[in-house]
Order: sequence, then structure tokens, then C-alpha cells
Amino acid sequence: MANGFLEEIGYRKHLPTLFWWQGVSGAWKPFSVLTIREALYWNGPSIYAMVRNDPLVGRKILYFGRADKQHTGDRLVGHEKWDAACQLGMNEIQVHLLPNTDCERAQVERDLIEGHKPPLNVQHVGPRRTALGRTLAEVLSERRTDGALSGVKWTLNQ
Repeated sequence: MANGFLEEIGYRKHLPTLFWWQGVSGAWKPFSVLTIREALYWNGPSIYAMVRNDPLVGRKILYFGRADKQHTGDRLVGHEKWDAACQLGMNEIQVHLLPNTDCERAQVERDLIEGHKPPLNVQHVGPRRTALGRTLAEVLSERRTDGALSGVKWTLNQ
């Protein structure tokens, strides 16, 4: 009877696969790869990733999030990004369990979001920068009313 229940919730008799993601800091973080069904029963806090695993292209992060005070499975049920992630092809959840405090989880989550810029993490994606490291707003603020950039001398080839 118990085996039937474990099979029903997608329990695997082996340890989950590990997949490593690198943050903008250069640090690599191990994530346990779970089926969606397994993730919904995952207890404890974590940093989780909604992932599309395409056998032809590989894995793509759709969303990074964290469950601090609640179980990861409870956080995923009714998640505000769930439908959008499903529409983008989400077919696995990954969890990172090493950070012990809410503060550590927030730092790691931010590092990973800045490193990957997942499409559903719009609240954390900062302004896009040019090749020179300036934001578009900074470039536009340098424009004068005549359309020229301040500090740039223009010459006409005649």
C-alpha cells in the first residue's frame, strides 16, 4: 500500500539528479532536480527554480524563487508564476537546499537571478546596460534638445 502511494506521488527510489547553476558572482550552486509532482511534496525551505528541460536544447531557467518560512511544496501550490511557467514549457522543478538562513537564501537567489535573468523574474531584473556599462536612461539624459550627445563634436562630411 505504501509503495503504491509513493509511486503515485512520483517518488523515485534513487537520489535526485544534481544540476549546477552559476550566479553572477561566479559561484556554482547545486540544485536537486525533481519532477513537478515530487516538488509539490518537498518539505522545508529552499531556493527553487522553475525549469524547461528540452532534450534538444538543454535546460532553461524560467524563474528563481525562494521559500523561507514555508515548505517549498506549499509555496509552489497556487504560485503566481506557475501558469506562465507552464506556458513557457516548465517540466521540472529544482531546489537548492544549502543556505540555512532567510538572508543567505535571499543573497543566493539574487546572485542567480542576476546571472541568468530568467524571463519570469521581472521584479529583480535591473535596467539593461550598454556595452559601456551605461543604462539607456543615462544615455538619453545626455541628449540635448537638438538630438546631439553632449560632449560629442559632430562634423559633416561634405
